[in-house]
Amino acid sequence: MQPTVGGLEKDSRSAHSRARRWLLISGSIAVLGGAGCAVVLGLAAGRLNWRGSASVETNQSLIAASRTSVDVDDAAAVFAHVFSALPWLAVIYPSGGHYYFSFPCSRGLVQGNLWLTPELRAAGMIGMAYSLGVPGRDKTVSVRLGRRQGFHMTALGPRAWLCYFHWRTVVFVLNHTATAPPAQARLLPGESWVVPVFDESGLQFQLVFQDEPAHLFWILNQDQPVAEDFDYAATDLAIGRRTRFAFYVDQRNHRWILVGVDRRNTIENTWYDGPFDQLPVEIEAGRHGLRQCLEKVYPSVRGQIDDYGRFKLLPEMDVAVMPWALYDKVEDLAFIGKCKQEFSGAAFYSCITPDPFAGKK
Repeated sequence: MQPTVGGLEKDSRSAHSRARRWLLISGSIAVLGGAGCAVVLGLAAGRLNWRGSASVETNQSLIAASRTSVDVDDAAAVFAHVFSALPWLAVIYPSGGHYYFSFPCSRGLVQGNLWLTPELRAAGMIGMAYSLGVPGRDKTVSVRLGRRQGFHMTALGPRAWLCYFHWRTVVFVLNHTATAPPAQARLLPGESWVVPVFDESGLQFQLVFQDEPAHLFWILNQDQPVAEDFDYAATDLAIGRRTRFAFYVDQRNHRWILVGVDRRNTIENTWYDGPFDQLPVEIEAGRHGLRQCLEKVYPSVRGQIDDYGRFKLLPEMDVAVMPWALYDKVEDLAFIGKCKQEFSGAAFYSCITPDPFAGKK
């Protein structure tokens, strides 16, 4: 059955009884308290793990979805459509706090994200941004919804919220990201671990700061399961079959360094455009010195960002940490061989992770 847009689900019960039922459920969950909520959410997560997360998209569902009559020029209607299609337990995996979505309609592909930042949650609101076409290139529409628009939120704990809109209830849960320094990867003198990142591609990374010259680069988090298979373009160059991320295999130091991102994924702003936009918003970033590292590498942002790397005047934007090359074909990554010939130590790692924005005042 196709989700309704801006309307009520068909139900034999009266609107009054449905509202009363939802209030009873939400009230009961609130009464459970922190421990009870943990049990409920733990059982839910266990059920999800037991069932697996694989999904299949059929041609039938694609054709049916392309006939969606939602008015993509009406942000409220788009939100209603998206919210009605969410699973009852929506896990926010990316560390940037965004819940990404896409759906086809008669006018093309709609892509966007929902976000529940600490500031929005404090106000009992949810945000949404979407575009018909390529996000960031084509027109992007943003909207925030709260009680006035019929959106209600109840905290179930520090990482879970019960959200209600148009007779539909969804529990948003923040994925837990381990905040420990790399165990397998070896950091060299002059290098320090900054923060962990869970990318929307499904891969996890660690952000590493290099003191001299001041530089940041990403390494693959191999302490956690790696949701990717790789092809080797060389003994020290691995490319993901799914994400097309290119890694320099630093065998001596047991780490994989992100050196390349497929240019097409960047241009089209896909979920495989790199972890530059996933600086974590839920950990104590200040304790890890994220802001200080960013200001050393990018002098132009000094005094303009908070501890999470977000711009104070534009908190929905953060500093883009993009120390990698954009490539169209594997041959575009040949510069790594030249770096090996010309540099060593810290200069070598800076060479293989070129950052177009570093050092600019």
